[in-house]
Amino acid sequence: MDNALKYSRAAVILKLRFAAPWVEITVTDYGAGIPETLRHKVFESFYSTRNGDSGEGGTGLGLTVAAGIIHAHQGHIDMLPATAPDAPFGVRIRLPAVPEEQA
Repeated sequence: MDNALKYSRAAVILKLRFAAPWVEITVTDYGAGIPETLRHKVFESFYSTRNGDSGEGGTGLGLTVAAGIIHAHQGHIDMLPATAPDAPFGVRIRLPAVPEEQA
């Protein structure tokens, strides 16, 4: 959410949806997005699409840490496919609706 709010040129959309057996959280924004050719790298530690020398870049740990936490809770995180060059960029998080130990 922080990056979506920071870099979006327009609205940031947060959707919560129950799709048994998952709770799905989707964050979409109208920022620069991530090119299809680089999307496979964004969950790697210290990878950032921003230029760190300009002071605008991050450490490249945000999505790595988020993915680790989500996976620890038996969830999944992925990026939504781009539908057009000016389409919103999105990330989808899916978490079990009922924790595994309670199922």
